[in-house]
Amino acid sequence: MSEQSFQSAAHSYSATGYRAADPACDPVGALHPRLAADCHLLGRLERASVLLHRNARVAWLILVPDTDALGWHELDDAEHDRISRQVRDLSITAGEFFVADKMNVAAIGNEVPQMHVHIVARHEHDACWPKPVWGHLPPGEGYAVSRIDAITAALADMLNLRAVARGDTHA
Repeated sequence: MSEQSFQSAAHSYSATGYRAADPACDPVGALHPRLAADCHLLGRLERASVLLHRNARVAWLILVPDTDALGWHELDDAEHDRISRQVRDLSITAGEFFVADKMNVAAIGNEVPQMHVHIVARHEHDACWPKPVWGHLPPGEGYAVSRIDAITAALADMLNLRAVARGDTHA
């Protein structure tokens, strides 16, 4: 199955978008295969998963809200407000923890239809500066387990992130 096509009992991803196959099912835990392959699942906030991109060249978090919406324009007011607060809080926390020179925040979704928001702590000396990380990040080494644990612990302390067992791909 391609990364543009994925289906589970409760979820369906395709080139045309992400939708719960059964509207009664809560979309918690289903990650698009590309997100699952590219990221470590750190934990859960209220109705959202927090991921860490595996490439340690740039401090790159991804918030994956539990929603069937594909973009901001599809969110109801309550979802929009909750996700906006989470993005802001995660941006502030990541900026402080990673001592960022600049925070980049984007919800692109061109290759991964599932709604997700990139939160990238940038440094003037990072591998892509001043270009965006998308399409410019060279391959790099992954994070040491101890570093993933430290990032998870900091987010748990600063944001009340509920950590998940390492290796889990579903929250």
